[in-house]
Amino acid sequence: MKTELNVANSLVLNRLAGRSKNNNEIVPGFNKKTTVLASAISILK
Repeated sequence: MKTELNVANSLVLNRLAGRSKNNNEIVPGFNKKTTVLASAISILK
């Protein structure tokens, strides 16, 4: 269950960061927000 949650969170965070499967470049300004969000999700778990 935890693995599935991690995968789902990764997909959501990748979308929020402006990433796509074929392009790993991040939209400027979103990287820090995504990191904060990822930290918050980790803490909530």
